[in-house]
Amino acid sequence: MTELNIYKWIQSVECHYNHDYSELWACPNTRDLDELFKIVSPNLFDDGGLYIKLLHGYVAIDLIPISEYYGIEIGNVLEKVEDNQ
Repeated sequence: MTELNIYKWIQSVECHYNHDYSELWACPNTRDLDELFKIVSPNLFDDGGLYIKLLHGYVAIDLIPISEYYGIEIGNVLEKVEDNQ
């Protein structure tokens, strides 16, 4: 996964994050979840999978461990997202 991949994927999902970018939760629908699985390595799941929150009506995925796994500075990605909104 590259910074561009995650940037494009974040554009299509509802995300919630704090101001210092230490937390980032994505709330994908089924189609968006399928797209995420296409851009992440299966090796990402070897250490126990992803952190999720199961909430009423949706699932939220913690994207910080994914970005750290790939060495992506998530603050840079979110700044670009904010610039384009």
